[in-house]
Amino acid sequence: MRTRTTTLALLLCGLMALPLTSSAVIIDFDDQFFTAPFSGPVTEDGFTYEALSPGLALLDVGGNPDVYLTAGAPGTLGVTRSGGGLFTFDGIDVLGVGSDAGAAIGFDGYLNGALTTTIDLATTGNWATLSSGAFAGIAIDELHIRLAATSLQSRTGIDNIVLTAATGSPGGNVPEPTSLALLGLGLAGAFRGRRRRA
Repeated sequence: MRTRTTTLALLLCGLMALPLTSSAVIIDFDDQFFTAPFSGPVTEDGFTYEALSPGLALLDVGGNPDVYLTAGAPGTLGVTRSGGGLFTFDGIDVLGVGSDAGAAIGFDGYLNGALTTTIDLATTGNWATLSSGAFAGIAIDELHIRLAATSLQSRTGIDNIVLTAATGSPGGNVPEPTSLALLGLGLAGAFRGRRRRA
């Protein structure tokens, strides 16, 4: 009986150690309409985005209403989880048109107001899907996306921002209620086994 109780306790503790992850969401701007300038805030799939500086516009280019572009001026888009919390930045579609083809789009990750991660991703003349590079697996609570454009005809753009609500902190996983319950059951099982033996 002692072996069975100990095995059960170890199994429950092992299950508790498994990371509980959320599914990735994609901010695609599909439900938005032409707006110049864009300010926001707009909430989509549990995340909120808004202009942190002037110069951003939401444009319908070639029948594609889910394109977020600058309108002839630099601009910064801020993204946070609705209601707060950590998340990871996993990837994005980027575009550089005209003289801005090949221009970099900047990404800055913040945690508790401090800049933790920054990267510039180069655009191409066509839409390209890019991974988050240096951001991989890093939990942040705010993402700033810096776009620039020399004109409305020459511009950079973003679409399909892939984000995942994090269940952990930068130093490791934060126990979820389910994990804490499993830990409690495991400890209770181990304690019960010891009491029966005594």
